[in-house]
Amino acid sequence: MLAALVLRVHGLGKANLWLDEANSWYVASLPWPNLWANLRASPLGPLYFVVLKLWMSVAGASEAALRAPSLIASIALIPLVYALGVRTVSHRAACIGAALTALSPLHLYFAQEARMYMPLALLAGAVLLTYVEWRDVVTQPIDVPTPRRRGIVALALYSIMSMAMLGTNAVSGPLLVAINIDALIVLARQVPARRRRRGIAGWLVANGVIVAAALGIVLFLVPRAAEASQAWRGALGVVGAAQSLLEYPVSAIHGVYFYADELVRAFSDVRYTPSRAAVRRFATLFIAQPVVVGVIVVAIARVWREAWRDRARVLTLAALVPVIIGAVISVRRQVDLTRYFLYATTSLYLLIGAGLARLSRRACALGLACFGAAIAIGTQRTYAVGSRDSDYRSIARDLLARRGEAGSVIVQPSEMYEPLSYYLNGRLDLPIVRVAQHAPLAPAVAHAGHNPVLIVIDYRSPLYGTPPDSLESALGECVTNDTYDAASGAGVRLVLAVPSRCGVPAPAHIPASSTPTTEPGGRRHVR
Repeated sequence: MLAALVLRVHGLGKANLWLDEANSWYVASLPWPNLWANLRASPLGPLYFVVLKLWMSVAGASEAALRAPSLIASIALIPLVYALGVRTVSHRAACIGAALTALSPLHLYFAQEARMYMPLALLAGAVLLTYVEWRDVVTQPIDVPTPRRRGIVALALYSIMSMAMLGTNAVSGPLLVAINIDALIVLARQVPARRRRRGIAGWLVANGVIVAAALGIVLFLVPRAAEASQAWRGALGVVGAAQSLLEYPVSAIHGVYFYADELVRAFSDVRYTPSRAAVRRFATLFIAQPVVVGVIVVAIARVWREAWRDRARVLTLAALVPVIIGAVISVRRQVDLTRYFLYATTSLYLLIGAGLARLSRRACALGLACFGAAIAIGTQRTYAVGSRDSDYRSIARDLLARRGEAGSVIVQPSEMYEPLSYYLNGRLDLPIVRVAQHAPLAPAVAHAGHNPVLIVIDYRSPLYGTPPDSLESALGECVTNDTYDAASGAGVRLVLAVPSRCGVPAPAHIPASSTPTTEPGGRRHVR
């Protein structure tokens, strides 16, 4: 745990606050009535944003402070994974699973992100542990005295944790599906006949409470607005969804900063333009991808039969059901499995640990060494990234330095107002006009009348990569300055336009824009 804490604290506030994190800050900064209205139009649960708002009132809103709840949740998850492993697989497997949880570059990334995914993983682990406690109580032999109160307390905690989990993010629903599948098997096969009726009754009551809470969340939402906020998701198709499903267990070990085609390109470099750097890059990718795949396959194959029996079965279902459901959804609507189903990695780590624990000591040590090398490479890559998505720190400095040159600011897409406003921190006394991603910018420029306008164009905008001549034409032939280099912010283009120089007439009004926020890989959230 100490090693995990050091890894997570290091560089906690170094990287920029990217779009989704800025969205967390923006929503949590709203007054309570506006906060509720915003969350009602989002499919995300309200709990994380409410907790973050309370946290910000105490800890502030720096990058490190906003990410601290995720860090705390990731540290608390480690002993929970160990306890779950002891109850479901073995002490040795629990140690390996907890170590993977502590050192995983994937968990490191989300422990340093101001979003709900790491707190969700902690709640999911608590749900699994309370379920296992109840299951162990109801499956005790008749001749073993078991206090009835113990089972009732376990079910009560299970219900509370499940409601908190659903209230954090609805993507946790598939975990409850997995648990209920295991519970049906347990009640039908493993519970003594004299306890079965009481066990079924208790389980139905607990799930009835959870369903009632879920219906309350559904009634809290505005269905059309919540559905519209997800309409942007593109279809991956069967092949793309299958690929994302296969990449999931490998990403759980080496982290998010690897891509499926990297190894092929590295091999091509070694073959056609050999150099020490190319060979070193190919070797590191070979360890992080094919070697990791081999170790995972060997470990899972070693424990596959036992993984479907008795105690470990719930781990298998908890690892498989959510990601399979996510992959099926991705055929029609893309879902990032490593992000939304991060909570399933804890069960996967314990299953891998169980498989490695059943190998000989030498084979187990070799497998752990391979994992250790892949984890070290993934951790180094995670630390090496200085900018998470578009970086608005330098753009905010540019705008503050040049605010005397313009009468207003335009930002496209409109959701990029959030990271921009975070780094401006209320210091820019100019109106900011937000334009939707695919809306034309010329009307907004013309609306500025005779006043110069500074235009912030994010890479998500279709105009970001256009040549200068095409951009000038799109804006009304009034561009006087156009830069998009590292000094102006990674992934951001800053343009100065003076409508009066071209005689562009100002329209009576500009259509209002409203678009959902976007994450890398195409995820959008609350507006």
